[in-house]
Amino acid sequence: MDTKTYLNQIIVMDEIIQNRLSDIHNLRLMASGIGCGIENERVQTSTNGDAFTRLIDKIVDMEREVDESIDKRLDIIRQIETMNNAEERKILNRIFVKGQRFDKIAEEMNYSKRQIIRKYKKAMKNFEESYGDAYINKNMSLNATECP
Repeated sequence: MDTKTYLNQIIVMDEIIQNRLSDIHNLRLMASGIGCGIENERVQTSTNGDAFTRLIDKIVDMEREVDESIDKRLDIIRQIETMNNAEERKILNRIFVKGQRFDKIAEEMNYSKRQIIRKYKKAMKNFEESYGDAYINKNMSLNATECP
C-alpha cells in the first residue's frame, strides 16, 4: 500500500462510520417497533423475540465495526499529528482529515498552489520515511505469504 492510499483510509473510515451509524439508528428503530411483548403466555418461542434478538446482534456487531473504524482512523491521524514539521502536519491534516483541495489550502496559508503541491510531496515523503514501515512492509509481507 502506498502512502496516499494509507492516508486516504481516514476518508474511507469516515464514510464507513457514518454509514454504520445510520444503519445502527435504523436497526434500533426497527427493534423498538418489534419489541419483545409476550402475548397469551405461549410455551413456544415467539418469532418476534427471535427477530428482536437478531436485530440486537446486528446492532452489536455494527457498533464493534464502528469502534474499530474509529480506532484505525485515530491511529492514522495521530501519526500525522506527530510529524516534526508543523507546516507539513497542517497540509496533510487539511488534505486527508478535512478533505480540502490544494487551491483552498494555498489560499488559506498564503502560498501558491504550486508551492503547496511541492510542500505536500515533501510531507508525503517525510511521512513515509517516518511511518512507511508500518503499512508498506505489512502489505508486502501479506503478498509474500500468498505466493508459493
